[in-house]
Amino acid sequence: MDALTYICREYGPNRLHLSGSFRPNSSSAPSSSYYKGKWFTIARVSQGLFSITFVDSVIDLEFFSAHLRLASAAARFAQGGTWTSGTKVQLVRVVDASGNVQDISSDADNVVSFEAVVRVGSDW
Repeated sequence: MDALTYICREYGPNRLHLSGSFRPNSSSAPSSSYYKGKWFTIARVSQGLFSITFVDSVIDLEFFSAHLRLASAAARFAQGGTWTSGTKVQLVRVVDASGNVQDISSDADNVVSFEAVVRVGSDW
């Protein structure tokens, strides 16, 4: 699974807009060599479920949105799941129109992307 992150915009005192994307890679763990930047890591939890762990500088998540880019047409959607502030983890799941979790890792061109507005501490 590869990932790319970059800071899009500083929204004022201690607020950042982060964007990222990754390619699900079956049951393989993400390769740290694909990460750019320092704001998050991505892990596969189970089929169609991923966790994004933000760095310690992130105090709170103010906005989160996830999207899919699929190689072929399909009724699949990315959803932001639970935010756990204590561990700074945001879950993302890929589902079909019925809400069933789906595996999109069969095509290397499938990409999950996300945007987040985070509040950061003064030490960032």
